[in-house]
Amino acid sequence: MTARPLSAIVPETWNRAKQVTQETAALVKTQTKKHGAAVGAGTGLIVAALATIVVIPPLLLTALVLGLVAMGLWPWAACLIVAGAAILLCLGLALAGMVVFKRVGKATSATVEQVKGTINAFSGTGATDQDSHEP
Repeated sequence: MTARPLSAIVPETWNRAKQVTQETAALVKTQTKKHGAAVGAGTGLIVAALATIVVIPPLLLTALVLGLVAMGLWPWAACLIVAGAAILLCLGLALAGMVVFKRVGKATSATVEQVKGTINAFSGTGATDQDSHEP
């Protein structure tokens, strides 16, 4: 092994650190773009659930009128059926939105762990570089 002067090692180390930082930033940017659509979909599902809450009162009134006139049901039975269906729809949309957000959170935390591993490997804290162990 040949000894190298410090004047050659420092610029090389600086260039490698710069390269690692640029590649890590590119990875984060790529994964953010990848999961941005999922975040938008989750937000849309939650907004749809909230919009459903706004629709419940008119549905209850409609169920009361239609229940008395057309179905021959007791008014309270028609209201309960429509309210139950609207509540189930609202809960289903909210749960679907939460599932989407959890998936994004898991992917994001994996990226954070990968970046931490890269930083630790570069700083010499004994951790290995996570970039070589892609899932």
